[in-house]
Amino acid sequence: MADYSTAEQYVLGILQRDLSQKLLYHNVSHTVDVITAAEHLAQKEGIDGNLLLLLKTGALYHDIGFLKQYGINEPIGAKIAFATLPRFGYARQEVHIVEKLVLATQPHHIPKTKLEKIIRDADHDNLGREDFYIKTELLRQELAAHSVSNTPREWFTGVLSFLKRHQYWTQTAVELRQGRKEQHIKEIEDLLGQ
Repeated sequence: MADYSTAEQYVLGILQRDLSQKLLYHNVSHTVDVITAAEHLAQKEGIDGNLLLLLKTGALYHDIGFLKQYGINEPIGAKIAFATLPRFGYARQEVHIVEKLVLATQPHHIPKTKLEKIIRDADHDNLGREDFYIKTELLRQELAAHSVSNTPREWFTGVLSFLKRHQYWTQTAVELRQGRKEQHIKEIEDLLGQ
């Protein structure tokens, strides 16, 4: 039987210990934030039991690939999940689902299942929250630490473009976050004089 609690202790411990200090956004706090958001969305979307456990596991592992490289980290995260989850009692079929959930967090992935839609929405939950500007500033600083620097105008132009392309996939996320996200779009348009 899958032991999520031990898997969580293992993964959060490794992330806490081994993630680069340059990861100001994609850090342990972000992983915990995505787990929490996934759990909340799942509850509202009627997901519970073993499916909820697998969803939380996907959220737990979704950024673990940052241990190995910055950038395209999701396939690495899926491989780490494949290698480590069996020791926590996850069956092969369960591991396969978790791998797909980790891969579903890739930037241009179109989610197919309810769980994939929830994890995508959980990963971008902050786009429609009050702490959006705090989180986006942490991401800007993280990218600058990885030699991707922008002027404030370039940064907000990019953020605006991302917000306009982004969509929430579950009805719950639309109801909870879309309104605030649209408010952020309007604020950034005003800031840029658009």
